[in-house]
Amino acid sequence: MAKPNKVALKAFGYVRVSVDEEDGNNASIASQKAAIEAYAEKEGIELIEIFEEPGVSGRKLARKQFDMMIDLATGPDHPVQVVIVYNLNRFARALLTQVVAEHRLQNAGVKLISITEDFGPGPNGQMMRSMVAIMNEKYANDASLFTRRDRRTNARSGYWNGGTVPFGYKTETAAIEGNKERKKLATVEHE
Repeated sequence: MAKPNKVALKAFGYVRVSVDEEDGNNASIASQKAAIEAYAEKEGIELIEIFEEPGVSGRKLARKQFDMMIDLATGPDHPVQVVIVYNLNRFARALLTQVVAEHRLQNAGVKLISITEDFGPGPNGQMMRSMVAIMNEKYANDASLFTRRDRRTNARSGYWNGGTVPFGYKTETAAIEGNKERKKLATVEHE
């Protein structure tokens, strides 16, 4: 008796990066996509779509592409059985977002897979995912505090923190510290 063909699972992928070197570890959109595509191919999963969210913090509770992906994945059509992310800190950096989104996925029968973290199934896997979510939120909060502190120190030292240069000014390199270029504003007289 011949075995019936196994139907390939269908999946959405999700990739996000909020700054060039978030975590000091550049997991670019392109490298996350390549890793997700390779994982899906290796596991025989049909990748339907990869939702991209460049320049968006995982701490935000509302993210356009993320929200659309969760709504589609949990919708009445049930187009996918899996959501694949590079790691959980790409999925969410707010515990509430991760818990609610995972709960919605679970209720719809959709599995969340982090290709760089193997939590295993069942209650122990869920506990580990929750612990990692707490650590991801803590890390994001700490990084935000450190960034604000560093930007204030930079400004107190007379350096420009970036952004749109106001009319009548230009930036000039004032110091180079390692890989970091420190800039100051200088007036442009003719403006």
